[in-house]
Parts: sequence; C-alpha cells; structure tokens
Amino acid sequence: MCQKRSSTKVNVLENGRFKHIRVDDCISHLPFLLSANGFNIVACCCGHGKYPPTIVIRNPHRDHNNHYELLSGVDIPRKKRFYLKDKQGFYYIPEVIKLLKENGGNKIL
Repeated sequence: MCQKRSSTKVNVLENGRFKHIRVDDCISHLPFLLSANGFNIVACCCGHGKYPPTIVIRNPHRDHNNHYELLSGVDIPRKKRFYLKDKQGFYYIPEVIKLLKENGGNKIL
C-alpha cells in the first residue's frame, strides 16, 4: 500500500479486447495479471494505508449480482460508483467497511 495518491493508466483485457483503467501506482501490476487470468476488473484501490485494498470484479456468470469485491468476497449491489469518498478524500467501498466492522475490526483478507 502506498501513502500517496498517485495513479497510472494500465491495460486490462475485457472480452478479448484491451481497455484502459486508472489504478494506484503501488498495485498497477495486479489488474493486468488478474484480467489475463480471466477476471473482469472494474475498479481497484490500494486503500492508501487507511482502508483495506479492494478489487471490484464483474462476473456475468453469477445469478444474483454481477459485481463483487474480490479480496473480501462482498457483493456490491450497484453497477457503478462502487467507491465513496471520505472527508479526507480517500475512497472506500461501504460494504467492505461494514464487513470489517462486523468482524470486530479484524482484517478481512
């Protein structure tokens, strides 16, 4: 995890084609590796030392929900705007934070 908020554009595979997404520099290698292994990456964030790292995946083969967070396994019941911004400007996924709190603040990874 990085403490700074710098990002870079990376290529990911989606349905056999490349698309560009912006990701945090410290995890810029992950989206391409995951997409090359069949994962459909929608968004990701390292957490910047404040929140847990997250990787949002689209899976068209799931019956009940197409989007979920890969590292925690949490379903995300929306098609876009997966992250919320806190007062300091850091992004997080509310469902992941809820799971973290339900686990008594212990790591979910």
